[in-house]
Amino acid sequence: MIELTLIDDRGGVRVARTAPFFRITGGNVWTSPGDGRIVRFSSSGWEFEGQVWEGMRFEGPSKLVMGLPKEPTSLSEVLQSVSITREVLSANGIPFAAYDSERDMWRSAIAEIWWHAFRIESVSNRKSVADATGHSEPDPGRDPSQGTTPHGPARRERYHTVA
Repeated sequence: MIELTLIDDRGGVRVARTAPFFRITGGNVWTSPGDGRIVRFSSSGWEFEGQVWEGMRFEGPSKLVMGLPKEPTSLSEVLQSVSITREVLSANGIPFAAYDSERDMWRSAIAEIWWHAFRIESVSNRKSVADATGHSEPDPGRDPSQGTTPHGPARRERYHTVA
């Protein structure tokens, strides 16, 4: 399981949810279609239950799956922690992507690769979060007409983190 913990600018924390996976689509964090948004990005920071937080941590053995459930563009090694502080996405403490609120997308820090969506999956989750129905569901907070095709080269690549 993965524990989602919110962090304020004074170092205060609050556990928001524990789940086998989390989906991040643009500036929205959620789990399964129909469950609604857990956290959303605003110009003030990350909002959860009416309070603004500086960032969040996803803790527990997990993998990052970039792209859409049926069209992943990359898969990480096993990670112990994934964090988002303001717009910066880090894996095991190493920043590697940033959120662009104008495009409502994530951009790789090392290449011109963009993602609308990615997932953080527990390594103990035997089944991938690709929907059992075999298709992607629209995410909360996004107009389905915006489309969900990843931008940049549509290739599978494996990235490694430095321990």
